[in-house]
Amino acid sequence: MSITADSKLPAMPATPTRLKKRLGRQLRKLREHAGVTLRQAALELRTTDSSVSKYESGVNRPQWPTVKTLLSLYEASDEDRARVQVFWDEAATATPYIRLPAGASKMFRQLVRSEGEASTVRTIAPSVVPGLLQTADYARAVHASAQRSREPKVAADEFVAQRLNRQKRLIGPDPLHLHALLDEVVLHRLVGDKEVMRGQLEHLLRAGEMPNVRIQVLPYDIGAYGSMAGTCYLFGYEDPEDQAVAYLEHAAGGVWIEDGEDVQHLSTMFDSVSADALSPEDSAEFIRAKVGIHEEGPMA
Repeated sequence: MSITADSKLPAMPATPTRLKKRLGRQLRKLREHAGVTLRQAALELRTTDSSVSKYESGVNRPQWPTVKTLLSLYEASDEDRARVQVFWDEAATATPYIRLPAGASKMFRQLVRSEGEASTVRTIAPSVVPGLLQTADYARAVHASAQRSREPKVAADEFVAQRLNRQKRLIGPDPLHLHALLDEVVLHRLVGDKEVMRGQLEHLLRAGEMPNVRIQVLPYDIGAYGSMAGTCYLFGYEDPEDQAVAYLEHAAGGVWIEDGEDVQHLSTMFDSVSADALSPEDSAEFIRAKVGIHEEGPMA
């Protein structure tokens, strides 16, 4: 599967916020274990309580001399010092550039940043192929249909290039693991023309062969299921201390869900819907059969 994009869009680095938070959590644990107050740490650094708090919350990444001063104050062990060194180094490393159009909304930028930081993404797509799996032609047709009732904020070429740039997370040495549940209607709905749909379905078949991509189809006969009202994303992270989050997409944007109980509810819902879906192998056969719908005339 080849995913490329040659674009001159403004580059937005996916900042390592979760890695900074991991570093901050470790510094806070060491401070509390040493019985040092926030005020005492601030006095040692000749700074404010707020500055130390921002280090511990992951808002700011402290300079290494600052970290060394804190480690000495906390009388950290050699093992803890080594761990903090690793966390500090990793927090300095930004993920690869993700190119976004200048008109991209704040919500969408946060969505793309989350894709860049997550280790897993689970999504339920009730009406359209998820952006991470769209072909350029399909993405262009989606953009055209979405802009019929308003002036486009993002040009079609920029929109398509952004889609393809996002898909780079699915390849490389540490790829994103994607689990997508597609409603059967997604395979039938004519987005663009029949040639576009054939290309999109064939692309899904190729993507499903990737070891880090799992695609399941939700056939009509399973009836109603959760998240039919809009696309749902669940983001998981490698560090178990990083809480999973969810994003529910709607026509005017979307809403982020960070409450642990609500995210767990959505995760349970996803697992339930996944259990009702066709297996990845059966889904591939199902998609392969639907390719013919877009070759032979009227849709079934």
